Amino acid sequence: MKKNTDDLHPPTDATLMRMGLSAWSWEWLRHNRSYAESPDLGLGKKRVLRTDPLLTVIELKRNPSPDWGLCFAEDPQRPYQRAAVFWRPEVDKTVCPVTALALRSKRDGAIIDLDRIKVTASVLVMPSGEEHLLVCDGANAIQLHIMEGTLLDGPKRLAHVLNDFGRLPEHFLTLERFGVMLARKRFPSAMFPPLAHAARWTLMLRAIELEAAGLNQAEIALQLYDNGDEMDSFATDWRRSRVRRLLDKAHAFIEGGYLKTLMRGSKLSWQSGQGYPHRDPNSFTIGQKSIR
Repeated sequence: MKKNTDDLHPPTDATLMRMGLSAWSWEWLRHNRSYAESPDLGLGKKRVLRTDPLLTVIELKRNPSPDWGLCFAEDPQRPYQRAAVFWRPEVDKTVCPVTALALRSKRDGAIIDLDRIKVTASVLVMPSGEEHLLVCDGANAIQLHIMEGTLLDGPKRLAHVLNDFGRLPEHFLTLERFGVMLARKRFPSAMFPPLAHAARWTLMLRAIELEAAGLNQAEIALQLYDNGDEMDSFATDWRRSRVRRLLDKAHAFIEGGYLKTLMRGSKLSWQSGQGYPHRDPNSFTIGQKSIR
């Protein structure tokens, strides 16, 4: 596969600081050489149902290897802002299982209609007939796993599938975000606080880029940490040691560590207290009432 360096280049620092675990996991994976050469790439047939905002349907010919953690092997040349990154439910706790049911009446309060989702969205149709709905703002995403029914033949009502008590807090948070998105007709970016490790991960990603461009550790240290001051040998060695640690950790993420981080889940984000209140995992909210 011919590599487009403009596509491979990651987002700006400002976007990286906003990205959630899904986006960061994709950034690490798409730098994995084995993934870039995987025979799983290109298995999906894409068709565009709407251009503004973009609505895409991907029909999967066969399931990719579960080793990557993906439902669909997206092109690694695509940054998260242009990719359709569907994580397997067993890997990402926030993927919420639902069923798509026929409407009971025109006044049904749980209606979902793809034509009324005014954000960028993708529907993945699995070989089994199950579907995944992904809505994304370029830094974070909401993913629903439609275990029964389809969203592609008109309005439906959704019902949550209670299949894992250990993931209820994550599922409820996903449903709350999805409900806010439907009500406000825009992606609820404020409900995705920054990750605690975003600044360090940004340095790690920049170090990997510079290494791929052919720079050695001393040159990378100058690019990342040079503030114009004259450095003695101790300061130079300290910065090179720091770069070495950044590269070691980045390579560990690229070679599979991203999966462990993604599976640990959202404590890195929605318990940080920034942009979204701390959530008691033993309670959730309906309207103004907290349920325990």
